Amino acid sequence: MSTTRHCLIEPRDPLIFRDGRPFAAGIAARSQSWPFPTVVAGTARTQLGLPGPFDDALVEKLLEVRQRGPLLSYRAGESWELALPRPHDAAAFPAADDDSGKVGLYPCRPSPPTKHEGTDLDTCPEPPLRGLMPACAALPKGKPSNETPDWWRWGKYKQWLQHRGPGPMTVGKDGLGVRAPIPDSRVHVRIDPAASAAMEGQLFATEGLDFDSREEPLALYSEFTLPEGLEAGRLTGAISLGGERRLAIWHDSPSLLAGLVSPKELLETIVRDRQMRLILVTPGCFKDGWMPGWLAKDGRPPVAGCLLQMRLRAAAAGRFVPISGWDLKDRRPKPTRFLSPAGAVFFVSIDGQVTVEQLSKLWLQPVSDADQDRRDGFGLCILGAWGE
Repeated sequence: MSTTRHCLIEPRDPLIFRDGRPFAAGIAARSQSWPFPTVVAGTARTQLGLPGPFDDALVEKLLEVRQRGPLLSYRAGESWELALPRPHDAAAFPAADDDSGKVGLYPCRPSPPTKHEGTDLDTCPEPPLRGLMPACAALPKGKPSNETPDWWRWGKYKQWLQHRGPGPMTVGKDGLGVRAPIPDSRVHVRIDPAASAAMEGQLFATEGLDFDSREEPLALYSEFTLPEGLEAGRLTGAISLGGERRLAIWHDSPSLLAGLVSPKELLETIVRDRQMRLILVTPGCFKDGWMPGWLAKDGRPPVAGCLLQMRLRAAAAGRFVPISGWDLKDRRPKPTRFLSPAGAVFFVSIDGQVTVEQLSKLWLQPVSDADQDRRDGFGLCILGAWGE
């Protein structure tokens, strides 16, 4: 019988999630802006497998551990709440009143191709795909705002999921979201063990993510489903996470994902329109690069009990994200893959029967192509309305 563990992870130190650049004396270790799901899932599996031995049977069982996360959590009073990555179909412009402290979020929506327009993406199930254009005919003058936070609070995010009109959704800058963890740079020296003194010329630097340098403390949140035989209590206490063995405190937590309830009126709107936005809240891993392979095949998402059939109409995929790493099982480097980033939006139409129950099965479930990638937590998705 499986067990679910809800983990709130509070970093004690600035955490380092290394990118692919080299690290040596005189070359700083740079951190990504947010950890890949495999970083947190791999840490949890290692902790669950202790004290070992990590034989084939144990490794196979550990690989069955399923994760939903990691997502950004922030303290709201005495409790913790979740924020989600900024969706790529929102173009932010300052509000007309510069002193209002507000920003207008303009929806980008699929635009039918006109004469002599189209694409050559013959891998799509029904080309040509539509291009994305602002739904509002008249955008404000000037450049888009660069003050929009990378993580949005659920209350505002839910409003955006339900936003269907061509006009902007106006929100306050301060209430829209939370800022990402702040980069923390440090310079270190190499110590001569014989002399217990710094070695001349042996300097190196690290750049980590500081989760606790503001009035609003931040943390990571993940949920793990463990197969029978693994002790969930091991996911508690001080556990090193990321590079340089920086510590984080893992707590047993109430389910924060349970607070991201799919609004009934939103699902009813999708049923009526027979079209929706599929939005990734963790990076997606697809065999065809930016596009889900199951969309090109038969349009059926790889979610148990979900019988929806979709067709891709347009996408706001964003820039790809490379990922590699070290395979502890096979003792060799992992091949480089290219992920669709968190916040990517896929505009789909729905064929056949669609019900609120079927949509609920897809809510906050991973939709990456391979089962192991879904277990790791890649491609967690939520749904939004899309009105034409």
